[in-house]
Amino acid sequence: MTVLVTLKIPASAKKLEEIARAKPDLLSGIIKQANSHGLIHHRFWASDTELLVVDEWPDEKSFQAFFEAATEIPGLMEEAGATGPPEISFWQETAVGDTV
Repeated sequence: MTVLVTLKIPASAKKLEEIARAKPDLLSGIIKQANSHGLIHHRFWASDTELLVVDEWPDEKSFQAFFEAATEIPGLMEEAGATGPPEISFWQETAVGDTV
C-alpha cells in the first residue's frame, strides 16, 4: 500500500515560485530524480509562512532513498528562505468507507 508523505517547511512560497521561474531545470531535475525513486504524485501548497509538500510514494523506504540522494533540496529550501528543517510525516490510508 502506498504512503502519503508530507513535509512542512517554514519558507516563502513567493521565493520558491521565483526560483522555479529562474531555475526551471533545478526543479525538473529534482522531480526526475524523485520519479526514478518511485514518486507517484507531488504537489506544493502554501500558507503565508509555510510550504507544504504532499507526495504519494510506494513506501517510506522509496521516499527516504530519494530524500537522501537529492542533495539539491537543502540549498533550494535555504534559497526559498527556510528558517528550519522540514517536518516530515508519513501517512497510511485508513479504510473507513468514506472515500470520494
